[in-house]
Amino acid sequence: MLNSNTIKNARSRDNPYKIFDERGLFLLVRTNGSRLWRFKFRFEKKEHALALGSYPEISLADARARRDSARRLIAKGVNPCKQRKAEKVARLVALSGTFKAIAEEWLEAGCPGSKRSTDRPSAETVKQLRLRLTKYLYPRIGSTPMIDIRLADLRGVLIPIGKRGKHETAHRVRSLADRIYRYAIATESGFAPV
Repeated sequence: MLNSNTIKNARSRDNPYKIFDERGLFLLVRTNGSRLWRFKFRFEKKEHALALGSYPEISLADARARRDSARRLIAKGVNPCKQRKAEKVARLVALSGTFKAIAEEWLEAGCPGSKRSTDRPSAETVKQLRLRLTKYLYPRIGSTPMIDIRLADLRGVLIPIGKRGKHETAHRVRSLADRIYRYAIATESGFAPV
């Protein structure tokens, strides 16, 4: 069984090695000195290893708690590796239609919808657009799914800018949000098919 002294004293060697705790938990010590928690288990007659994090970010107690959570899933007939993958896919799907994701896609596409749509914007223009996005729009509506953004949300971004006397900036930010919204409609990004 592992203890904190054993973990702290685990040094790198020429080859990676494992230090076992109990009930499938072990510490993998890599050649670069990193120490990674793993949980070894069998599911449907196959051996699996679930990554639980790295030491010292994840303590021995935390690693044991994560192992115990995985063991509870196994007892319910759920493969913890597949469960983790499903949760990751769900997070990606949830984020894929956010304002930020679509704005980044719009930037990558060369900012279509600009006055000279045949020309890609200069690096300086893209830098300015990204600055406005990160300073004004992403903090307030970046993580909001595009389909859920309402006029009131945009006003919540623009009114504080105008109150500081930056009316031209507010106008440019509104125009930027409008261009991204039109891009999302044109490409059906972030909008469920009707």
